[in-house]
Amino acid sequence: MNGYSINDIISELTYMSIANFVNKKISDKQIITLLSEMREIEMNLTSCPSEKIQLAGLIGLFKLAFK
Repeated sequence: MNGYSINDIISELTYMSIANFVNKKISDKQIITLLSEMREIEMNLTSCPSEKIQLAGLIGLFKLAFK
Protein backbone atom coordinates (compact mmCIF):
# COMPACT_ATOMS: atom_id res chain seq x y z
CA MET A 1 0.00 0.00 0.00
CA ASN A 2 1.37 3.42 -0.97
CA GLY A 3 0.78 6.71 0.77
CA TYR A 4 0.63 8.00 4.30
CA SER A 5 -1.37 6.75 7.24
CA ILE A 6 -3.69 9.15 9.02
CA ASN A 7 -1.45 8.82 12.09
CA ASP A 8 1.47 10.18 10.04
CA ILE A 9 -0.70 13.06 8.83
CA ILE A 10 -1.87 13.89 12.35
CA SER A 11 1.71 13.83 13.64
CA GLU A 12 2.87 16.24 10.96
CA LEU A 13 -0.14 18.52 11.45
CA THR A 14 0.58 18.61 15.18
CA TYR A 15 4.14 19.80 14.59
CA MET A 16 3.00 22.35 12.02
CA SER A 17 0.24 23.66 14.31
CA ILE A 18 2.66 24.11 17.21
CA ALA A 19 5.16 25.89 14.95
CA ASN A 20 2.43 28.24 13.71
CA PHE A 21 1.35 28.92 17.29
CA VAL A 22 4.92 29.72 18.34
CA ASN A 23 5.22 32.09 15.36
CA LYS A 24 1.93 33.77 16.39
CA LYS A 25 0.11 32.71 13.22
CA ILE A 26 -2.74 31.01 15.08
CA SER A 27 -4.53 31.95 18.29
CA ASP A 28 -4.55 30.27 21.70
CA LYS A 29 -8.11 29.06 21.12
CA GLN A 30 -7.23 27.58 17.73
CA ILE A 31 -4.19 25.65 19.01
CA ILE A 32 -6.16 24.26 21.96
CA THR A 33 -8.98 23.15 19.66
CA LEU A 34 -6.61 21.63 17.12
CA LEU A 35 -4.46 19.70 19.58
CA SER A 36 -7.31 18.37 21.69
CA GLU A 37 -9.39 17.31 18.71
CA MET A 38 -6.44 15.74 16.87
CA ARG A 39 -5.75 13.75 20.03
CA GLU A 40 -9.37 12.62 20.04
CA ILE A 41 -9.20 11.56 16.38
CA GLU A 42 -6.00 9.62 17.02
CA MET A 43 -7.64 7.84 19.97
CA ASN A 44 -10.71 7.08 17.85
CA LEU A 45 -8.52 5.25 15.35
CA THR A 46 -8.03 2.48 17.89
CA SER A 47 -11.77 1.87 18.34
CA CYS A 48 -13.00 2.83 14.86
CA PRO A 49 -10.22 1.96 12.43
CA SER A 50 -12.00 3.46 9.40
CA GLU A 51 -9.48 6.02 8.19
CA LYS A 52 -12.07 7.59 5.88
CA ILE A 53 -14.29 8.52 8.83
CA GLN A 54 -11.37 9.87 10.87
CA LEU A 55 -10.00 11.80 7.87
CA ALA A 56 -13.40 13.43 7.40
CA GLY A 57 -13.30 14.41 11.07
CA LEU A 58 -9.82 15.86 10.65
CA ILE A 59 -10.91 17.97 7.69
CA GLY A 60 -13.97 19.17 9.60
CA LEU A 61 -11.76 20.07 12.56
CA PHE A 62 -9.64 22.45 10.50
CA LYS A 63 -12.72 23.97 8.91
CA LEU A 64 -14.18 24.73 12.35
CA ALA A 65 -10.89 25.90 13.89
CA PHE A 66 -10.29 28.47 11.16
CA LYS A 67 -13.87 29.63 10.73
